[in-house]
Amino acid sequence: MTDNTLKTNNTQQVEPEFRPLTKEEAEMLLEEAKNWKEPEYDDYDAYNTYETSCDVGFPPALKKKPSAEEYAKQIDKTGFEKKGLYKGIVQVEDDFRRIRLIKAYRERAKELGGTQMAKFFDEMLKTAKKEWMEGEKMGMKKKTMPASGTVLGRTNYTNLPEGMQNLDCAECWEATDQGIYFNGQEKYIKVCSQSVSITGILRSVESGEEIVKLEFRRNKKWKRIEVDRGILASPQKIIELYKQGFSVTSQNAKAIVAFLQDMLDRGIENGTIPVSLVTSKMGWTEDKSAFIPYTDEKIMFNDQGKFSKLPKALEPKGDSELWYEVMKKERDIEMVQLLLAANLAAPVVGLLGLEGFTVNLHGQSRGGKSVTSKLCASVWAGHESRDGFVYGVNNTINSLDEILGTYNTLPFIMEDANNMDKKRKVDMSSVIMKTANGVGKARMGRDLKLKPVQTWYLVGISTSEFRLLKDGDNGGAYNRLVMVKAPDEEDCPYKENAAELLDFAENNHGFCGRDFVKVLQKLGKDTVAEMLQGVKREVDEKAKEAGKSGGQVLPIAVLVLTSRLAEEHLFHDGKVISVEDAVRWMTDKDLADQNERFYETLMDTVMTNGSKFEGLGMNTDFPPQNYWGRYDSATNKIGIIPSVLRKLAEEAGVDDVKAFLEYLDGKGMIDKDKNGNLTKNVYSSCLAKGNRMHVIQMKKADKDSCDASFGNGDCPFDN
Repeated sequence: MTDNTLKTNNTQQVEPEFRPLTKEEAEMLLEEAKNWKEPEYDDYDAYNTYETSCDVGFPPALKKKPSAEEYAKQIDKTGFEKKGLYKGIVQVEDDFRRIRLIKAYRERAKELGGTQMAKFFDEMLKTAKKEWMEGEKMGMKKKTMPASGTVLGRTNYTNLPEGMQNLDCAECWEATDQGIYFNGQEKYIKVCSQSVSITGILRSVESGEEIVKLEFRRNKKWKRIEVDRGILASPQKIIELYKQGFSVTSQNAKAIVAFLQDMLDRGIENGTIPVSLVTSKMGWTEDKSAFIPYTDEKIMFNDQGKFSKLPKALEPKGDSELWYEVMKKERDIEMVQLLLAANLAAPVVGLLGLEGFTVNLHGQSRGGKSVTSKLCASVWAGHESRDGFVYGVNNTINSLDEILGTYNTLPFIMEDANNMDKKRKVDMSSVIMKTANGVGKARMGRDLKLKPVQTWYLVGISTSEFRLLKDGDNGGAYNRLVMVKAPDEEDCPYKENAAELLDFAENNHGFCGRDFVKVLQKLGKDTVAEMLQGVKREVDEKAKEAGKSGGQVLPIAVLVLTSRLAEEHLFHDGKVISVEDAVRWMTDKDLADQNERFYETLMDTVMTNGSKFEGLGMNTDFPPQNYWGRYDSATNKIGIIPSVLRKLAEEAGVDDVKAFLEYLDGKGMIDKDKNGNLTKNVYSSCLAKGNRMHVIQMKKADKDSCDASFGNGDCPFDN
């Protein structure tokens, strides 16, 4: 007789009762099988059958279960009465193995109960197959056992990339190389055809918001994407990832969201999903405790690819001692001293939270401006465009907020502000003001929510053939700009070694900036602030003596202090920017008040051209092309046609009319319409129609000189 002895969990030997089934018993068992409902089990004894060829296997407690082939040789009669046996067989995906298993179990059934037992096996198998097929048509399968190798509540992926591991999830999930399955009490569903996992969380030190590093297998390769955590929490938003190759649609989005959330919760709790602090800003952190990327390896730079070259660019390259040796030789050149100080001034401005400024080195071609800028940029990084640190002016206007916000407290170096058209020249005034103000525009994201407003504290550096600001530009920009003229071509200091210096700077850089940050950390914020106050007093005194603009005292003082700190702690060569030399770079006081000067000029022009203004002596038979505007005696305001104002401004050397109008607006000297525009509709009785005009307040002295007989008390300026 065949040995039917089985080993139980307690290792006792049990001799199973065996006899052939009667016809009535077989029919009764078949009927019971058709109406069979799966009970709830505390363990997997009901499925004590065999391995399947599915993607996953038994939980850890069941890893010693016999294989399907082994169990077919030792199964007893009661094993054939359990539905799990038949459910498992029909799930075997390998056709060859499934046929082989059916044959083995049929032979065992016949051995135990003859033809009737074999027939019972075939009927049960047929019923299980029918249920399985019907379930697949509906997109689900009845709850089934986990397959061989499965660890329920944990991913079961193979051939993982280096650094990636299987993670915990809820026990209702089966995660395999063939996809994700939901194994609930009532149904068994294939949720996703791809393997998917989470490899890390990036938490912003600025906002606290988190980005999830998501990986999924596509075309047998793992692909990583970085996704805002909020996207993974929304079935509506997560389908956006379909565009990136992740197999998520409106049909399975809800289930995938649930799976990823279970994985996130458990991974964060048990520490298997690492959480990294990240920042999208270089330079000082908000609490000034670290300077990225130099002083805190725990905080990583992550800007989602927008400035991907920047961290690499800031890595030291070449020979530090050689860099200092070469730079000491060039520090006799005034413009080298200036731009070295400007480069190092950025972290001082950032540490103390000061208003920024821009240094403009201007002059004719071949005077050494560009060589100086590139040489001094080596304080931080390489100067070539491929390095991704220095920007051309034409690439900055539209993306300025993001660039400045990312550089944060690093210098913002603009190269080649040459050959710009009139509009670009006007834009540069806005760049200077924006660099100093330190706040970007509010912008709307794709989700129609406001993005965080960018902020920065830094120093801008630019070279150009012409002065970035001319007579007539607004005084606010003058106070935020230090303009220094470079030598002419005949006095260029690099006639013999320009190419050699550029090659040197490109292959040796990134040391001085790192060293200077350490100096500032050692001194501390309070000490640096106290030192700056002392230098400001020196500069202010000398500036008053020289009749210079008081608005430039701060940027000049920062440059002087930075030069002193660099010499004392880094260069040790006795070469510093003196207060007297620095004050020479400041703008004359009257030149910084060009808007006020143009206002005075404009009022004089109005009075001397009264015949062209209605209400100031215009004749009734004037030609329309001579009409400049209208005066209202009741309000002492002059309305000027915009084209006339632009012409008068151009004649006075004022390129930025918008800045002048904003100056008047800030003083409350220009009217706005109901929409906030700086023009209003003004009715002209001479032209018998209304015209858009700039309505500007005149001074009382101007009113006394005007034709007081004009007007009947009705204001011609439409409110």
